[in-house]
Amino acid sequence: MKKKVTDSDTKRKEANAIKKCRVNLVNVCNFNFADKQHIPVEQKEYINIKDDFYYRDNTIISIDSLKRDSVFCDAFAEMICITFKVNDLKNDFRQILKNELSDTIHLAGQDLSSEKIEEAFQLLGISRIEVDFWRRIFAHKGKQLIEPIENIEILKRRVLSNLDFELTDKYSEVDFESFSNNESFELISKISIELLLTVQQIVPQGILQYHKNKFIASIKDSEHVFKQLLWLKLSNMPAQQIGFISTLTKFNQSFISIIESKIESLKYELIVDYPTKICEWVKNHFDVDLNNKVIEDILFENKYKDLLLKNGIDESDIAEEQIRSLLYFENNTEKIEAYIKEYCSKEQAEDSNSQKGDENQTGTIIDASLVNSAKPASVKNGDSSNGTWVHSNQSDKTKKRRGKAAELLVYNTLKKDYGEKSVRWVSGNSTTPDKNDSLHYDIEYKNKNNEWKYLEVKAISDDNFIISNSEKDKGLAEPDKYEMALVKDTDIFIVKDIFKFNVGESFENNSKFTAQAKDYVFSFNINNLTKD
Repeated sequence: MKKKVTDSDTKRKEANAIKKCRVNLVNVCNFNFADKQHIPVEQKEYINIKDDFYYRDNTIISIDSLKRDSVFCDAFAEMICITFKVNDLKNDFRQILKNELSDTIHLAGQDLSSEKIEEAFQLLGISRIEVDFWRRIFAHKGKQLIEPIENIEILKRRVLSNLDFELTDKYSEVDFESFSNNESFELISKISIELLLTVQQIVPQGILQYHKNKFIASIKDSEHVFKQLLWLKLSNMPAQQIGFISTLTKFNQSFISIIESKIESLKYELIVDYPTKICEWVKNHFDVDLNNKVIEDILFENKYKDLLLKNGIDESDIAEEQIRSLLYFENNTEKIEAYIKEYCSKEQAEDSNSQKGDENQTGTIIDASLVNSAKPASVKNGDSSNGTWVHSNQSDKTKKRRGKAAELLVYNTLKKDYGEKSVRWVSGNSTTPDKNDSLHYDIEYKNKNNEWKYLEVKAISDDNFIISNSEKDKGLAEPDKYEMALVKDTDIFIVKDIFKFNVGESFENNSKFTAQAKDYVFSFNINNLTKD
């Protein structure tokens, strides 16, 4: 019976099945069955172990002789039917083997759209965009890339024999769409050096996205120094202090868009001094010189804690960004008191000041993975602390306190492990000035590989938690950067691959968790724990 495959996950699964399939030609083959040992496979018969097929034939001397052998063609067609679990396409598979691949592609082009054929190339290993990339390189060196190219091994041999250029093990990670990752840059750099070609010859669209990613990382690396220098500058400019937080936000989030055209001009450059460029552009735009030295590291803290405590409010209760900016500078008591009197209520005192705990407490980082518990989260009436997702005013306040305490614990722990310059607490719960709840994660940190990661923090008491639709979208958009910190007491379980799924898996159906809307309730078991 024919199968019609429509969804992308199933297509990838079926393509992966054919790529795993191996046909081994052997002179002698034996197998065991029940209590019988060493049963021989007859001449021109086959047996399989999962995806590996063993065909016995001691007369075949070439691929062409195989394709002329009707018995083998029948056997091959049966093997593919077994692989795809179909039973009425045997003649089609038989004909594909006997035809030249170029003829098969030609015939497919008559029955299928070019988009379908291109999709097949992508699923099976060599996409059209990848072939076009190498055709361009060959042409620049006065060579011709002969097609078709059935698989990566054939491509490697042709590149080596024609260009004397060897593809590394990292080649499979190259992004031929945007050339945005390190593996892509390494390939372009290697081609440029060894084959004496310019970036524009290699990639006519340039490597804009790669440079942009590096500039984003450089901005994050500079954030701590920028914050200190900006604070020093505004300390002597009282009228401008209300713009402290907005300027930090502009630097951290909007500056990359402001310098987009400048980055565009570098898209054909192979080597770019990112820190030097950032220093130059920051000086021009913010009048802050990142090359200046800060004699003493500045501790950014709310200077009006006692005033807020007396009025029973927390810094996060102040909605006005300009007033929050004033909290980090001296001599603003009058303005802050006036704001509190007009906008803040004393009934917040108990909620804001209870369960503060140790503000310097740290926890234990534990590398973890999730395994699907195969059970839905229970949803029942009552307080959220008892396993419900039904909200009430009191339960929301309790959740906010637990969430802030969990974030503070993770923030303190990461600062201890990586240093203050490599950690930013960015959520609305933060006690730092540059907080922002629109990022859809809570903490940014630079790991031991100098990679910036986005960390969403969840306080858990059992085997489920809730994420918002925005947090889910952020995680799916940047699965290599997005991580989850699950906090239980003082244990911090870091799940680094929560949105990276196996072939054939999806957010809705995967081996890590069961996701239920709404928002999304993750049910799971924590697995494979390793304490640092």
